[in-house]
Amino acid sequence: MKFGRILIAFLIAVLATLAVNTFFKKQYPADISQDLFDQCFFSRPKADSNNREQEVKFCKKAVSEFQNSVPYDAYEDFYQNLYENYKRAFSHKYRNEDLFTSISPSDKSIFNVMDTTIYKDASAEQGFMESSRVYFDPARFEEHFNKDQTYRTIDRNIAINICMVFIYGQNYKTFPAQEDQFKLCENRFNFLQNTLSFKEFLNSKFDYSGQNKENLYYNTLYGIPTKED
Repeated sequence: MKFGRILIAFLIAVLATLAVNTFFKKQYPADISQDLFDQCFFSRPKADSNNREQEVKFCKKAVSEFQNSVPYDAYEDFYQNLYENYKRAFSHKYRNEDLFTSISPSDKSIFNVMDTTIYKDASAEQGFMESSRVYFDPARFEEHFNKDQTYRTIDRNIAINICMVFIYGQNYKTFPAQEDQFKLCENRFNFLQNTLSFKEFLNSKFDYSGQNKENLYYNTLYGIPTKED
């Protein structure tokens, strides 16, 4: 009888702990979920572009699997670590290969989860030019953020990573050393932050109109470097 009471008390304690952890678990913001979805959707093979509904389901499942495997706190840390690695590379004049071979085992595991979920069967031949607003629509900004919402650290970290990967990939001969690239990308994000409100920033980021030539977010982060940069 005594053992039974102890067992019941133990089970109650375990369930209570699980409930508390679930309640206080940091959830993925809607725009970050949309960002993951877009990464998946825009990497779908051109051969699959005739079945949009199926690809939407595929990417929703991929986002769900990724988020179930990687808590949001870990995802924030992942991008913070990438930013710190870029910054360290700038300070010590490392090259790109030094950066990606020195990431931590936990960050490597997140890259691996991305490869098997978000980028599963990804293709360089882009099948879609316009995504679907599955998790976040800038027109309904107030449903997810208060009107005074300011930039978050993860916004900077994701933006600088996009800039680093895209421009360096396009101009690896012009930027053989990591330090040139980091400073350029940091300056570009600072320009966006000083020019656009957070709401305007998300409006530009999730603009699928195809008018990228007039989009400050895309022009700034994806633009080819000029002498002014």
